[in-house]
Amino acid sequence: MKNKNIHEMMRSAQSLIAYNSDLVARFGITLNQYSVLKAIHLWHGSEPCRQKDISRMTGIDRSSMSVIVNRLSASRVPFIEINRQAIDRRADDLSLTQRGYEVIIEAIEYMAEQDKELCSALGADSTQFLAVLKTLDSMACASRAERMARTTEDVVEAVT
Repeated sequence: MKNKNIHEMMRSAQSLIAYNSDLVARFGITLNQYSVLKAIHLWHGSEPCRQKDISRMTGIDRSSMSVIVNRLSASRVPFIEINRQAIDRRADDLSLTQRGYEVIIEAIEYMAEQDKELCSALGADSTQFLAVLKTLDSMACASRAERMARTTEDVVEAVT
C-alpha cells in the first residue's frame, strides 16, 4: 500500500510540474527559468545576488544553474545581466534586465491567479494539499542540505 501511495504522489507531482510548465511557457520561459527569475527578483541580501545563492534558493544544481543563467542572458533581448567575476564564475553578480523584471512581475501575478483557481477547484482539500506540498518541500530541502554537507565533508576529507 505504501508504494502505491508514493507512486501516486510522484505522478501527482509530475502532473503539477507539467501544469506549471505549461503556464509559464506563455511567457517564453521554462519552469526552472521562472524559478531563477523569481529568486533574483526576491533577492534581499546585502551582498550582490550571486549564482550560488540562487542555486541554494531554488534547489537547482550548479551545473544546471549555469546553463539556465547563460540562456537567460544570451537571448536577443536578455532577461538577466551578468556581471562576470574573473576568478570564480559562480560568484557572478546577477540582476534582472527591464525585460526580465516585466516578465517576472507578470508571471508571478499570473501564477498567483492560477494557484487560486487550483485551490478553488480543490475546495476543502486545498488546505490539506498545501500542507502536503509544504511537508514535501521541507523534506526535499533537508535532503539537499544533507547531500551538500556530505559533499563538503568528502571535499575536506580529500584535501586533508
